[in-house]
Amino acid sequence: MSVAVTCEHLVKKYGDNTIIPDLSVKIREGEFFTLLGPSGCGKTTLLRMMIGFNSIEGGRILFGDRVINQVPVNKRNVGMVFQNYAIFPHMSTFQNVAFGLRNRNIPRPEIESRVDAILHTVHIEELRDRMPNRMSGGQQQRIALARAIVIEPDLLLMDEPLSNLDAKLRIETRDAIKDIQNKTGITTVYVTHDQEEALAISDRIAVMKDGVIQQVGAPQNIYGRPANRFVATFIGRSNLLEAEFDRGTVTFPDGFRVPLDTWGDELPPAGSKVLVSIRPEEFIVRGDGPGIRGTVRSKVFLGPNTHYQVETGFSPPVEVIMTSDQQGEFKTGSPVTLDFVRHKVNIFDPEGRVNFLKGVQNELE
Repeated sequence: MSVAVTCEHLVKKYGDNTIIPDLSVKIREGEFFTLLGPSGCGKTTLLRMMIGFNSIEGGRILFGDRVINQVPVNKRNVGMVFQNYAIFPHMSTFQNVAFGLRNRNIPRPEIESRVDAILHTVHIEELRDRMPNRMSGGQQQRIALARAIVIEPDLLLMDEPLSNLDAKLRIETRDAIKDIQNKTGITTVYVTHDQEEALAISDRIAVMKDGVIQQVGAPQNIYGRPANRFVATFIGRSNLLEAEFDRGTVTFPDGFRVPLDTWGDELPPAGSKVLVSIRPEEFIVRGDGPGIRGTVRSKVFLGPNTHYQVETGFSPPVEVIMTSDQQGEFKTGSPVTLDFVRHKVNIFDPEGRVNFLKGVQNELE
């Protein structure tokens, strides 16, 4: 079975240093939930609090209705997959995967049956008798995953499990992890600092900064309607352009005016400054016509896409990504105008704390 996990007003301190000041979130039963953020933001600390490796200085964690603050690690029924695999080099695949079952005094015939079944699930049954030193990193990580799942945990925790793999193997292994989680239905909490990985694999994502959850939501919402400036710039790339708000319209310093119909209930004061967040792929580039006036300063051809840096004169160079098209390329030094897809942009207050557009979700429950 799997469980929902509830964190209520969690506090974590190391001496006088507070890592997590007051964190509350609910992870739904059976979902793939990712903790995403830069190094040092507290995501691994939170994971270690769930498994029992770290103490809890305030608040509580519940597995279902059971408070587990004082429950020993070996009584929590949690599976853990580490960054460095942590498999035993002197044991075969079968012996590694069977290790947790033997510690639980499971009868030998049942161990044989359960290990063989999980090796089939993670597609390494042909490696049953092989030693780790004769395997690739991806194969070793599948052993670690099988060992964590075979004990039938209520909760599966994964701490940067793909960081030691090369780019191609990362993609293959992350797809396998998601497929296995779908088949087993185990509630999974996954830690990463890789935004693309989080977007590809998660049911929901919690973006963290300085021990505080900035936003929780589905990947599409986190990317499309970030709650604040940090989320907008951490998840993917985003250009931030200053503008002025008045009666549903934003006006850029060069006079380009854009009316929007995506405003939420809270609006900025008339005449106030705002930050317009535009992702590189949301721009529409033309040689002339209405738009933000600029000049192409550089371009990089990357196969399917071409990346441009455009100087506007009132902001840092703007990054633009366009589908590569020999008939539509703009040369370095060319004057251009920048328009953008209206419904995709986001508008923040000058400090970047509030997104004024409708559709922002923050699902802490």
